[in-house]
Amino acid sequence: MADSAPAGKTKVTLTGAQKTLLLTLYSKHYDNTHAPDPILSDKWATHVFDQIDFDFSTLGIRASFCAYVSLRAYWLDQWAVEFLDAHKDSPAGATVLHLACGLDARSLRLQDRYEANPKIRWVDVDVPEVADLRRKVLPDPKGDYTLLGTDVSDNTWLERVPNDRPTLVIMEGLTLYLTEEEGHKLLRSLVERFPQGGQIIFDAFSTWAIWVQNYTGPVQNTGAKLHWGIDDPRALLKLHERLKLLDEQSAIDLPGTEKYPWWARYPVYVCAYVPWVRYVVRYLRYGF
Repeated sequence: MADSAPAGKTKVTLTGAQKTLLLTLYSKHYDNTHAPDPILSDKWATHVFDQIDFDFSTLGIRASFCAYVSLRAYWLDQWAVEFLDAHKDSPAGATVLHLACGLDARSLRLQDRYEANPKIRWVDVDVPEVADLRRKVLPDPKGDYTLLGTDVSDNTWLERVPNDRPTLVIMEGLTLYLTEEEGHKLLRSLVERFPQGGQIIFDAFSTWAIWVQNYTGPVQNTGAKLHWGIDDPRALLKLHERLKLLDEQSAIDLPGTEKYPWWARYPVYVCAYVPWVRYVVRYLRYGF
């Protein structure tokens, strides 16, 4: 007989890339409950954590990793807020398309800004098993909301997303797990699907950082494999004539790193002055 989860808990048996959502979940929960100066303060991460039956100690997550993940989410939240604020009063409204959403509660974290506005549509997307888990542990936000259970790399699902409004595409922690071919195909498909234009925001690792992460740290403990490294964000502009690079931010010198654990701040400070290390992780914002 299979082991059963404790009463009130949901047993998680994800593997590979899907299992990495537990890394981000724990990191945001830790930031919310243990960090002296929280970065994200995501109460929904703790809400989900309390419902999960999983031994998180097997993942080897350190406080510095939790701070990095929380700051990444915070930064992409701010870009999302900028987009929503720019479109919340426009006649056309806007769509937010969150790919590989995992158990991230961005739609809930930001709902105060858009839930009363029927012109803001939010679509979360992840593979069916993750979407099913999400339905068990997270409520739907108010307003125009859809959760699609489908593989992001199978672009046929895009036909199910209305393309009548400017669209913000969020791909947090996704591109690393795609092959270069899959990533290029996805970016082209997104631009071509939404004629009203919009933005695509995501984090990207350099080729060197991809190699390092595959052999060290929490990602290795999940059994996941990283693939696509982006060394030159401007090279992606060749994928489609409508793509424009709006912002490129190094994760090393991102505002907010001062909240990292004291023993992690010094190497971050030093790396900010080493050119090839400074941009091993970037946050990118493209317009189209």
